[in-house]
Amino acid sequence: GLFASSIFIGGLFGCLFAMFTGSVLGRKLSIILSCLISIIGSIGAAASYQYSTLIVFRCILGFGSGIVTAVSSVYVVELMPFPKYMGLLGSMFNLGISLGTCWGYAFGAIFVRSSEMWRAVHAFHNLFIIPLFVLVVFIIPESPLFIHGGHHDHEEELKQKHQQKMDESKVGIANQNAANPTENRPVVEGNTDEEQIKTLPHVCSAYVNNDAIDDSEVLEREQDAADIETQQDESPIDEQERPKLQQEQPSGEANTEIEMPVITEEPPIKKKTMSTIAACKRLFCSKVIKALIIACWGCFAMEWTGIQSSVMFLPSLIEAAGVSDPLGQQLASLGVSVWQLFCIFPTMFLVDKFGRKPLMIFGFTVSFLTDLAEGFIFQFGENGQVYKVALALLFNCLYLIGFHVGVGSLGYVLAYEVFRGENEKVVVLGTSISTIAMWSTSIILSLFFIPVVVMTNQAVPWFIFAGFSFIGIIIYSTLLEETSPNIIAKRAVAKAKKEAEKKAISVAGVENVQTKEEETQNGNVENDTKDIQLTESKDA
Repeated sequence: GLFASSIFIGGLFGCLFAMFTGSVLGRKLSIILSCLISIIGSIGAAASYQYSTLIVFRCILGFGSGIVTAVSSVYVVELMPFPKYMGLLGSMFNLGISLGTCWGYAFGAIFVRSSEMWRAVHAFHNLFIIPLFVLVVFIIPESPLFIHGGHHDHEEELKQKHQQKMDESKVGIANQNAANPTENRPVVEGNTDEEQIKTLPHVCSAYVNNDAIDDSEVLEREQDAADIETQQDESPIDEQERPKLQQEQPSGEANTEIEMPVITEEPPIKKKTMSTIAACKRLFCSKVIKALIIACWGCFAMEWTGIQSSVMFLPSLIEAAGVSDPLGQQLASLGVSVWQLFCIFPTMFLVDKFGRKPLMIFGFTVSFLTDLAEGFIFQFGENGQVYKVALALLFNCLYLIGFHVGVGSLGYVLAYEVFRGENEKVVVLGTSISTIAMWSTSIILSLFFIPVVVMTNQAVPWFIFAGFSFIGIIIYSTLLEETSPNIIAKRAVAKAKKEAEKKAISVAGVENVQTKEEETQNGNVENDTKDIQLTESKDA
């Protein structure tokens, strides 16, 4: 009812707030603000003495949660220097939600006999909000994308400036080498490749962010490092010392000196930040709308494939299966929550070894089958029977495996990855819209789940969840392209190997043809020689 949906209502407005202010305030300040709002909501809800006051403070608590869910997925991915671990981070985000659910049922079991249980549950939020506030304020840095003004082409600007400097340096070096062909260039020792790479911010970033790097890229980066080394060794001569050097040189060699170009630091290129209207046009009036559909459906599926019935409304589900004791309901729910944690831990280390697309399809397929099974159990099973409770819990646990392998671990990650390469404004707006889809549909689910179950039975919601899971299979099978950096790198390496093999085969084929032609020509020459010798012998 309204009590359950009040947090989701606040979360919806929190997402709307983050959608328009996330690019202005920054990721760090937005999370700090959400922590402060959540602390106010938690304390106010725990201290409420009226139902209306409790609902208001729960909405405030949800408002803070909505901000952090809209910003955190973007914030975590932007701070992560190793793309191959993005799936791990998504699973850890999911792990945090599951840990909160587990602790909630543990507190529920402890205070189930107390009339003030709800106060302890609301006050319990501060045990997590306050440490998060301290971490963000004193340890976690601001997003580098926000610091650079929201431009994904910041590194490209650095590359262009560096290339311009290198071109100027190469011209001077080439002229000097032409004038002094016998001059030996000094050799600099003591600099490892890693130290040379660190002199280039964009090269260092490329090495950190890519595990599989093409050989041509490595050669280019080594050449860039060597160019910088040369530039440092053969720096321009100071204008004050130039006359002294000219006096020391013989008159015949005075004209051999080539003036090196002086490289000065250019001011940073200023670009206009994309407006909200332009970002909306980019989202809804271009090919990016496909990414928006994928992101929105992923966040929608996080609530509408059965996870709410499987975890959040689990006491009601167990009661419908035949367990009437409140403590028994809480303990059974706690057991399922612990099983959920065991489902998450293995997937944390598997999501980056497989592609996003096969895992999402697998997760939706398992959800579809288990949702149908739960629907048939509650539709045709007899209430109060042990087999019904056992089967309901069994398929519920199987459902959790599919959920956490698929959309549970990758929903928030894909909400960012599908917009990769777009302007920061488009990324924040797209992830905020997808998060709004999750919170708004959660309101509908929390408001009408219990009434629908009362008017019908527990089977109806499960059949609805099965339908949404089937739609998810279709969407992710047809629209989603692989976004895992690890898989993309492996495919690029495999493609390069195939092209190299084809090239080697073609070169070998050409060499074989040339060899055969040479053998044929040699054979023809030998035959002609024999014919000439035979003719001469006959004439003799």
